[in-house]
Amino acid sequence: MADDHVAYPCPYCGEASLEAAATLPYVRGYVLAFHFGSKKIVGCTKCVRLQLLKETGISSAIGWFSPTALVSNPFLLVYGLARTALVTRNPAAVRKQLSDAGIPEPQGELSLVRIGYSLAASMIAADSRIEPEEVATAAEIGVQIFKDFDKAEFNKVVANHQNLPEPAELATLLSGVLTDDGKDAVYGFLLAIASSDDDLAKEERELLDVVAENMKLRPAA
Repeated sequence: MADDHVAYPCPYCGEASLEAAATLPYVRGYVLAFHFGSKKIVGCTKCVRLQLLKETGISSAIGWFSPTALVSNPFLLVYGLARTALVTRNPAAVRKQLSDAGIPEPQGELSLVRIGYSLAASMIAADSRIEPEEVATAAEIGVQIFKDFDKAEFNKVVANHQNLPEPAELATLLSGVLTDDGKDAVYGFLLAIASSDDDLAKEERELLDVVAENMKLRPAA
């Protein structure tokens, strides 16, 4: 394996190898409310730059609608453009993101439950809100699905969700790592979490559909 890349395909172009990683902070304003967040992006150098520009463009369009967002967004937009210009190959950062998500080096030892932690945490945090009740429910479901599920370890992963790639990106990376049975187990975990309140929201269904598609889930599942 070359030192300047990690031999997984880029989740965006599917052609080049993983070689760059970046974190982009953002703000979203909702008239009287706002929230700060960040996105983890990993891929080939070209695609990471394009994704940074895309996210900066989204912030330039919808990052203004509260007094706090109005003040902070210009600084974050400048940061986004500067970060785009500074993207270079950084395999160490890529390996760190993969390790945080439970994805081993190619040919490395795979932990299915660790991947379950990461994808579930990433999905729970997708709306930028971490509800303690949802985390507790996810942990109870995890214990039933994975024999070596550790609630304390899961809570740590959720607490550090900002270190994880986006759910769709993570699912794409997992598509070439997991067996069909492994994909079924992880997706079943996510589906059980999303439907645990007997109210599968439109946003949750859309996210599950993207994860299933990107993970190349077999139709029977």
